[in-house]
Amino acid sequence: MGMVPNLADRATKFSQKTAPDRVGSRYETSKTVAVNRYAEATSVRFALQEVVRNILTSKGVPPGLHGVYYGFAFMAMSKAFSHQGETLKKFIAGLKARFTAFGADPAILDEIAKLFIA
Repeated sequence: MGMVPNLADRATKFSQKTAPDRVGSRYETSKTVAVNRYAEATSVRFALQEVVRNILTSKGVPPGLHGVYYGFAFMAMSKAFSHQGETLKKFIAGLKARFTAFGADPAILDEIAKLFIA
């Protein structure tokens, strides 16, 4: 398995993609702000990915099967940004049914869902 990129690696890659000859001199003046905003915006997703990875590792899920669980976590996170309470619980129950149909273990999905539902 290759090295898993961390947040600093991703921010570096983002800053390399925004070379001034590609995006223009106007963007170059605001690049430091853009890179900081990118790092801040992706830090939540990265932190969730690390927590889910730790759950999956502790449950003995092989790395090749992590993707379906990351998909569940990221979709649940997106709903958690805009919903709460019973509405969020219903969204997550629907996501759980969907990802169980994809072959995910419901017990592990419940463990991940606890991150969003108190």
